[in-house]
Amino acid sequence: MLPEANKELIARILEAISTGDTSVLAEHPGYRITAERLPMLRSAFPDLSATIVKQVAEGDHVATYCRMSGTHSGMFLGLAPTGKVIQYQQIAVDRIENGKVTEHNGAPDFLQVFRQLGITDFSPLSIKPAPS
Repeated sequence: MLPEANKELIARILEAISTGDTSVLAEHPGYRITAERLPMLRSAFPDLSATIVKQVAEGDHVATYCRMSGTHSGMFLGLAPTGKVIQYQQIAVDRIENGKVTEHNGAPDFLQVFRQLGITDFSPLSIKPAPS
């Protein structure tokens, strides 16, 4: 595929993440883990959306810098919903073969999410489930 077509493919995948359509992710082996984790993330942030800020494509690789945003409306790592709107950045490099993403290396800045949700103690025992 040409670099522009590869960029469009990644844009379609990010749109699927924004709508929660894991079937699109399932078509791409590189997004297997993302497809597994997306339902948990979208249950915590049901309006999660991705906005591409910059993309660069060369050969079979696409680098994407995007902004993610969503409202904390469900449980997230044991933290009860806060109603806060969070925003964070993510950088990803994807490799595409024959129209499929075969490798996805994403680096979301979850430290921003934790700070925006008021999580300041990052010890393993600091995040506890909300009382039932």
